[in-house]
Amino acid sequence: QQQLSWRDRLFVNGAVRGDKNTAYGSDIGWIWYPSISGSWVVSQETFFPQTAWLSNLRLRAAYGQAGLRPGPTDALQSFEGEVSVFQGLEEAGIVINEIGNPELKPERSTEWELGFEAGLIDDRFGLELSYFDKTSQDALVNRPLPPSAGSSQNRFENLGRVDNSGLEVMLNGQLLQSDDVALDFRLSGSWVDNELVDLGQDAQGNPIPPIIFGLNVNTQRHAESFPLGSWFQSPIASYDDADGDGLLSPEEVVVGVFTR
Repeated sequence: QQQLSWRDRLFVNGAVRGDKNTAYGSDIGWIWYPSISGSWVVSQETFFPQTAWLSNLRLRAAYGQAGLRPGPTDALQSFEGEVSVFQGLEEAGIVINEIGNPELKPERSTEWELGFEAGLIDDRFGLELSYFDKTSQDALVNRPLPPSAGSSQNRFENLGRVDNSGLEVMLNGQLLQSDDVALDFRLSGSWVDNELVDLGQDAQGNPIPPIIFGLNVNTQRHAESFPLGSWFQSPIASYDDADGDGLLSPEEVVVGVFTR
């Protein structure tokens, strides 16, 4: 990592991080993540207008990559003991417990950010605003496996692409300051848009279908063009208040099938 500054108003920071982790698959070596960021205290420049309401202004921008590593055992194949009957005799044996993934690697995120920090009314109030856009490739997804695999029901794989973008705002200030009492406040809010853009393809080149999961019932999906883990319910195909009582009973509603 290297930090540079000029006249206490222009700052640049560059870095490269390298990771090699036993949680990766056996076929994965070093993973590298570069990043660079900078800020400019433009209010210290001679051309910046001196006003009573805007006392300080810093512009900033950043670009970088980061990784989310798999769990400690997500890439490992494991076995468990089992007693089998062979020719009428019980024999000790082993069966596959977790199928593992020797090609499992970290989820890589690439993000850029723009924003500013402003001091208002002699720095009595402060306003911060940031916009970010992040793309995650090789997303770590716990994908169900077909029963014909003869092993675990699922395994972690690197699939597709996920996009995130959003806006963060924070306002802080001092409403009251005296020798005995001080009253400060801080307000913050954010807006985030999340979308699964692509689930990727299987080993045969076929598009991977939506991944269905949920707690005891299949109510959530990783499906393209929707946020991750979106909740789904079967649509109402039709209904008819047959007895005319103004109420719908379960027998008067036809539930369709969600096919997307």
